[in-house]
Amino acid sequence: MPAKVFDDGYMKKLGYDISGKISLSEKLTENPPDVDLLYNLLSEMEKTFIRGRNYMFEEDDYVIHPDTVFFSESGMELCYLPGFSRNFRMQLLGLLEFLMNLIDIKNQENVVSYYSTFVSAKDENCTFKSLLSGLEKVRAECAAEKGEEKKENAEPIQPVKKLRQRPKATGIFLSLFFVSVFTFVLLFFLFF
Repeated sequence: MPAKVFDDGYMKKLGYDISGKISLSEKLTENPPDVDLLYNLLSEMEKTFIRGRNYMFEEDDYVIHPDTVFFSESGMELCYLPGFSRNFRMQLLGLLEFLMNLIDIKNQENVVSYYSTFVSAKDENCTFKSLLSGLEKVRAECAAEKGEEKKENAEPIQPVKKLRQRPKATGIFLSLFFVSVFTFVLLFFLFF
């Protein structure tokens, strides 16, 4: 998502125009995360990083957080903050953990997909291709298991213990934290 310079008369500010876009955290209030959302997130992030390499953008300078991942008609967009320098893989793990706390635990495909992606992302050598191929493999296995269960009329799978829900106030504090960090870095670059 392109950053824009806003001039309020005596100071220039760098910001993002998010009109017409919905953040991931807002999108999750409508529907809980599912496998399709995870697949789309990972594939869109991969495309964004590939496009960003053309402009020599660093992967660690993208801000990966539910409040800074936006969806529009054209797809998913990420905020880029030069100098942010937070390990991308650690940000992705934090996002996956956030999503894992919100998934419908009655859906085995969701639980297995998110957990296997989380475990794969912990590996330092993981790539988007490996995460996406692992996700496709889990989706195929779950689809095959569903077909076998219907044939056998087996007992339904018992849900796992409900995951702890993250309090909404935490998201607000994290948003304020990222805004303050963004403002500090912006002011630092403007004055020094």
